[in-house]
Amino acid sequence: MHEFESFVYLDIEKTGSAFISRLLRRFSAEREIRRDHHLPMSLMFDPKKFYFISVRDPLDCYISLYSFGCGFKGKMRSRLEELNRDHYYDGTTEGFNAWLNYVLRPEHARALGEGYDKVGNGEIANLMGFQSYRFLRLALPRCEKFLKKCETQEDIRSAYAENKLPSYVVRYENFAEDLCELLSGPLRHAISDVDAALEYVRTAEPVNASQRIDKTAEDFGLREIVRRRLRKREWFMHELFQY
Repeated sequence: MHEFESFVYLDIEKTGSAFISRLLRRFSAEREIRRDHHLPMSLMFDPKKFYFISVRDPLDCYISLYSFGCGFKGKMRSRLEELNRDHYYDGTTEGFNAWLNYVLRPEHARALGEGYDKVGNGEIANLMGFQSYRFLRLALPRCEKFLKKCETQEDIRSAYAENKLPSYVVRYENFAEDLCELLSGPLRHAISDVDAALEYVRTAEPVNASQRIDKTAEDFGLREIVRRRLRKREWFMHELFQY
């Protein structure tokens, strides 16, 4: 979470968050109040502020997360090493499919971290995939308070509709266009030099980009059984953003 005087950016990991935070620090005309890396808002949030969030196709997020681990980086890589599951990180299509099949299963939620296995005494991990949880963890203030009451998918839909923070979404696949619309629209009042900020979005290099295995592995693809499981587990992101 990246908070300023009149707005807050909810920074989901692997959605271009490092770039957006650098952009805000460089061009915001407002005082930065706090920067809590990928952490949610508490129930003491200011409802008068403008909240926005960044999202990405769950499959694309998983590929990025796996690629990060193939570079011996990340907490998930460390946790899987402790579980003797680091053999998945071989940078191949087979390795990715086996890894994704593993992390999509709710019984392995503890290996993914971020409290995913604990919310609702583990019931949330049964109801949705990790990327959908990551979204709700930031889109809702103190999400565990609302999610722990959820027993069905409809309960999750209602919890989000009634308590969501973001009123604007930057989609990774439409990154520059959405950011430019945000800067020249809802955030215009908080930007010191709008034209310079727009130029920065259009021309600056990505930040913390991973070397993706789908660009290097031969005949990269997702097995149909894994694709179906992905769609079923990440139903929330599919409903909300048509991913």
